[in-house]
Parts: sequence; C-alpha cells; structure tokens
Amino acid sequence: MSSKTERSAPLMILVAGPYRSGTNDNPVLIAGNVRAMTDLALRLFRASHLPVLGEWFALARSFQKQVYFRYEDIPPVR
Repeated sequence: MSSKTERSAPLMILVAGPYRSGTNDNPVLIAGNVRAMTDLALRLFRASHLPVLGEWFALARSFQKQVYFRYEDIPPVR
C-alpha cells in the first residue's frame, strides 16, 4: 500500500482546544481561540474529513434554550 496513491477513508474528527480558558472572558482572545480551531477545521475539511467543534454543538443547544447571539459576534471563516 503506497501512502502516495491511497488515502484513508474520511473521518469525523473532533477539534478541541481552549475556548475561554486563559482568556479572562476577553472576547478578542476568545475569538482568537475560535479562529485557531476553525482554521484547523477548514484544513481537515479540505483533506476530505468531517471536522466538528464542540462549540458548534453548544451553540445549537443554546438556541434551543432561546439564547441568541448577534450575527456580527460570530468570527468570520477565512
């Protein structure tokens, strides 16, 4: 099996990292943490994997509880 010609099956990969840890709830630092995890998720997606961030699940749950966020507070994906 040649690693250059054959690829493994796509995987669902949990991307974990600090979200608020070490930020003292500073939104700029939190956004930096989210951006780092999102950048890695994009790299995994481009490699044909399915990245998942725990925060994505948490946001869905918070919407169920009718906790709303402003769209402009969501960091852009680059």
